[in-house]
Amino acid sequence: MKKTKTKAENQNAGFMVRLLAVLADGTILSLVQRIIYASFKPPLRGIFSGILFWGYAPFMVYQYQATLGKMLLGLKVVSEDKKKLEIFQVLLREWIGKFLSFIVYFQVYLLFSL
Repeated sequence: MKKTKTKAENQNAGFMVRLLAVLADGTILSLVQRIIYASFKPPLRGIFSGILFWGYAPFMVYQYQATLGKMLLGLKVVSEDKKKLEIFQVLLREWIGKFLSFIVYFQVYLLFSL
């Protein structure tokens, strides 16, 4: 029997749902970060923190199509044709795309805070 997709499976997530997923990921990562800081001395602490910071989202999105925060909310990261992302797409999205988004949002923040 062919599985029919519901309307919700084909929709993009809205801003608030994505924000909740980011907040959930931030909470999870901060707890892991506390464990790292409590468990390791400075040289290893920095290495493990860097691996966590740079590797968590790309690994989770490539392997599971979602971070833990997205999984909690039932979200999935897919390509435009609804397929699993290739590793290059994941790295481009998670590293370059989010860096550029940060730069844009930071400039807007500075503009309105002056």
